[in-house]
Amino acid sequence: MTDQLGSILVVDDDIDICANLQDILTDLGYQVAVAHDGRQALALAAERRFDVALLDFKMPDMDGVHVFRQLKSQQPDIVGILVSAFIEANTVTAAQDAGTWQVVRKPVEFGELHEMIRRAIAQPCILLVDDDREFCDNLWQILRDQEYRVCYAHSATQAKSLLSSSDYHLALVDFRLGNEDGRQVLQEIRRVKPGTPVFILTGYREELSDLNETRIYEKPLDVPKLLEGISQTILP
Repeated sequence: MTDQLGSILVVDDDIDICANLQDILTDLGYQVAVAHDGRQALALAAERRFDVALLDFKMPDMDGVHVFRQLKSQQPDIVGILVSAFIEANTVTAAQDAGTWQVVRKPVEFGELHEMIRRAIAQPCILLVDDDREFCDNLWQILRDQEYRVCYAHSATQAKSLLSSSDYHLALVDFRLGNEDGRQVLQEIRRVKPGTPVFILTGYREELSDLNETRIYEKPLDVPKLLEGISQTILP
């Protein structure tokens, strides 16, 4: 999250397209960085956070779908929009499997693209804290399909770092985090982001009798029930 409208990464090997988008979006109040290949994009993402990535599909070193997969591993809450003149059924399928939000055909009308960017940035952001990486990946996809942005941490230490750098509409926290305790995360949220709702995800509900004021969802998750709870909590 930024003090401006949002932060956008434009990835396209067409220098003119990048320059035009950067000029227009900057004038509108966005922070914009450009990369002309996948390696540049990943290097930029290692240095700063982005809300949205606009990705060309056809590029010399790696295609936009592959770039987004790598970006997602660095910044899980980034929203990917694939923009390409070469849209085929297998391209759309690969993009969706990678977790991109939209696939748009070039040339795209800027008003349409800008509306997508605004909608992407407006999506509620959820912090997921769980040491089970496969569980995080699966729940990430479920939540992305519901148009939530999801950032995850696999330890209390990681979660504390993320809390200090970003704002979240909701936190989903497992209380068994390897050698660490999810209560540390809950305490940190209450300290630095006291208004943030917290849902506890656990297979050990009997250990949490002291958390009556916090919503608890038992594993294995009842996904529709969780989604209903999220919607009721963070959507108007």
